[in-house]
Order: sequence, then C-alpha cells, then structure tokens
Amino acid sequence: MKPSFHKSPYWTILFIALTTPITGFGQDTISVYFEFGSAKISNKQQVELDFIRINYDISSLDSILYLGMADSVGNFKTNLRLSEKRARNIARYCEKLIPKTIPSKVVALGEKIEGKEKESRRVDIIFYYKGTNEAQGLAIGNLDSSITDNPIPLCYYIDYSLLHRSHVRTITKGKKRLVMIEALEPQKKNGKTHYSGSIDKSGILKLKKVRWKNRVTGSFWWLKQRPVALIPEKNFDQFRIFTIDTLPCDTCNEDFANTSKITNQEPCLQVDRFLMRNLQCKTNWFKSSEFKIRVPKEYVDIKDKYYIGCGHSTRLHWETKKWGKRKNYYFTKLPIVFLNMNYIANITRDMECCKTDPEPSDCNKGMIGVLPWFCIPRNQDYRFVARAGVFYPQKTFLPFLGLGISKAQLITEEHLFIGVDLQNNLFASLEFDLYLLSFPWQMLSPFSNWQTPGPQLAFSNYAEVYVGSELRGHLNLNSSNNLYHTAHIGLCHTNAKPKAILNRIYLQSGIGFDYLDSNPFKSFGVAQFGIDLSIASFN
Repeated sequence: MKPSFHKSPYWTILFIALTTPITGFGQDTISVYFEFGSAKISNKQQVELDFIRINYDISSLDSILYLGMADSVGNFKTNLRLSEKRARNIARYCEKLIPKTIPSKVVALGEKIEGKEKESRRVDIIFYYKGTNEAQGLAIGNLDSSITDNPIPLCYYIDYSLLHRSHVRTITKGKKRLVMIEALEPQKKNGKTHYSGSIDKSGILKLKKVRWKNRVTGSFWWLKQRPVALIPEKNFDQFRIFTIDTLPCDTCNEDFANTSKITNQEPCLQVDRFLMRNLQCKTNWFKSSEFKIRVPKEYVDIKDKYYIGCGHSTRLHWETKKWGKRKNYYFTKLPIVFLNMNYIANITRDMECCKTDPEPSDCNKGMIGVLPWFCIPRNQDYRFVARAGVFYPQKTFLPFLGLGISKAQLITEEHLFIGVDLQNNLFASLEFDLYLLSFPWQMLSPFSNWQTPGPQLAFSNYAEVYVGSELRGHLNLNSSNNLYHTAHIGLCHTNAKPKAILNRIYLQSGIGFDYLDSNPFKSFGVAQFGIDLSIASFN
C-alpha cells in the first residue's frame, strides 16, 4: 500500500517532526507548510526551524534535499514556480543553520494531490546521513543547482489499476504518434495526478502532467462520453502513465530517475474490464447455458490471446461476419456462471502488472449479470378503471363498455364493473383472477435481440397467464335476463408503470353456466376480450 498523508493539523505534524530524534535512522524528513498562494515563511515556522540544530545531528549529514510542492488549484506552470520559490526560501533560511559544506539541492515538484490542498502546500526537508544507501544514491549538487524535473528521491508508481480499466490504442495525429487512453471512470474524482515521462539530451527525466478531457468516443451502443488522455507513443512505451509520491516507497515503486526504464513489471491475468463494460449479449436458444456475445472491433486486439474466466486453459475465439453492420463486431460465446445470481463468465487476457504486488484479477467475480430478470409488480392501490371489450357467451357477441374498480395483490386481482352492452343490457360483473406466470414478451420471440447487459433487467411491460372466475349478471327489460358464472384461463399484457393509462389488455376463454336458464347446469363455451384504462388510483 502507498503511504497516506498525515491527517493531523500541519503544526502538530511539524512539531513532532522537529522534536523527533534521528538516532538509528538513515534519513529524516521535516515538512514546512504554507498558506494558499504564499511562499513566505511565518514567524512561528522560523522559530520551529531554528530547532533543527538542537534536534538533529547536523555533523552526520551527507546531503540535503529541499522538495517544494503546491496544491492543484490554478495553473500548473504557476504552481511549479510557486513550489520552487517555497523550496528556495526554505533553503536560504537553512543556510544559517546548516554548514555550507553539506551538499544540497532544490527540487520543484509543482502540483501534488488534488483534493488535499492543505497537505500539498509544503516543502519537505529531507536529511540524508553518511553511510546510508540513500545518501550514496542521492548524488546532488549545491544549492545553486538549477531546478530540475528529475526528483530522484521520489516514488514512481505506474497506474496499473487505471490501465486495467482502460482501452489503450495508438493513433496518428499529423506527424505525431500518440497513445490514446480511454478510461471507464472520471479521473479527477480519485484524487490522482498522472504524469508521463521523457529523457532529455542530458539524460535527465522530464515530467509532464497528463491532462484528462471528456470526449465522446465509440459509436452505436458504445457511444459514450469518456475521460481521454493522449501521451506521445515514445514516452508511453518507456514509462507508461504513472503517479508520484514522497518517500518511503512501497514495493511497486519504479526507480525512473536512475534507471530510465520499467523494471518492476510482469504479465498477469486480468479481466478486460473495459471490454466487459462495452459488450452486448443475447440468448442462445440452442444452448441455454451460454450467451452469444458481440463486441466492437476497435476494442479488441486480434493479435492478443483472450481467455474465458481464470487461468489459460479455456481460450476464447473470435468470429467475424462480413455483411451489414455485423462486420463492425467480433462475435463469441460465453458460458453462464451460476453464483448467487447468474453472470456471464469474464473475458480475461494477460496485462502488465506490478511484479511484486499485482492487482487481484477478480477473474471469478461476476461482473455482468444476465439473469434473473424480474417483472415490476402491479400497482396495488385501488384503481378506478374504464373497460371496453367483447363478451362471447352461447355463440353471441356482446360488445360492452363499463366502469369499475380493480384491486391488485401480489399474485391476485379483483374487479367489480357495471356497464352496458350492445343489446342494451345493463350488466354487473364481479371477477377474481389468480396469476400463475409472468414473463417478458421477448421470451416468446424465436429471435432474441442484442441487449446491453445491466445488473438486473426489470420489465414494466410483460405477459401474464392467469386463471379465474367471473359472476356476471345481465338485465334487459324487453327480454330474458341472464346470470352467468364462468371459469376461465387467460393471457394478458400488463403495463405496471405507476402512471400508465393503458395498463391491461386481456384475452380469456373457458366454460360458463347460466343460473337463470331453464337448464342451469348446462355448460357452454365463453370467451372475453377487453382493454382496461386506468382513470385514477387511490389507497
């Protein structure tokens, strides 16, 4: 883990740093903090700096580094100059405290960490003692040395976590060859400042802050606004993209200032998280245990080897199709992994990782859920409903209009209606339905559609199979009356959106009896089609 910044007030940290004995340590660091936009040393800080001669063994010093820093507010170049001025002011003040024979150097780091402005407005005074590796490796000149972008005693960390979640490609812009990094998440939120590096003619490491810009990339379903950075290809090949921190360094540190190359790196198997977030899938009707997958060609390096899940045993093979828009995609199939939920297996490949502490691959962790889907429950308030339909008893068509109240439960629904039919019959109906099965209409299609997967699919429009019973009375002053009792099975389309007007279309069929007929136990076929329009709802 990288060392974190102190969270205590700066004067407490400074007091502890200045009053801690150095016996047994190869180096000491004293932090001096500044006000916003200022390089002036306060009177209180001057008094505390005066204790250096008392609390530290000056006679054992081999060399000193003054490391100036600034916050990320404002212009990068302005902050770089401000960090230099702060470091030089501290160095000049310490001239009267420390013998001039001790080599020293001023380094301006510029902006430190976004979101930690107070802790970034400081100068670190680093004492290196004789006989230590740190002192032998510093090799710095005197105070009059020019400001350098090569801060040797710093920690450089390639941001492998970022690279594992980005798409990296080489593009040409004019005569320049650039590496384009498309990231999944905004980089300003994570508080990191990224750098690229190059070596100048003198062999010195030069740092350049990486600028992230939100750009719309991709097309069709993968058309999104993403954070994008451009780095010269030569710089990326040599140093990748990295962050900088102060000593002590953790095990993933790269010694760019001395080696000018990457040494702490090796390949490891990682989930291609960027590709997984930009794929589409659809049901394979001939094999329910797997899904068909398509991905944009621009996000696949066909020369690279891709795998399914953990390990290198199951190779993933890409297929191409040469007609229409299909030529823009690579196609494959992924099995469903049965965990707490159903997920498709992860696409993995070898990526660059820190040799000493590689990021966990998460290859067996479900990332793209494909099942289960669920149907949004119906509105369980009382609903004032208008119904229009056709009732078909005893081979007679009776179109009707009615008004009534419906009340849905989790798996049941009750309806009470009164109305009139085409034969001027007044009718009243009391109906009870029990829902047996709910499913999205897409399941009935022999051809499934490509879908961008999410954590879980929720359907507000779906089909339902139900059974029920209805008691229906017809009153006609000019002819005989009827009292029908029916038992039916039905299929309906349900719209469960809270403010939907057209919330139910149904078709049901069964058997019926007319209790007012001369033979009340004689059964006959009945059918009914109807549409329910929601007018209002209330508790």
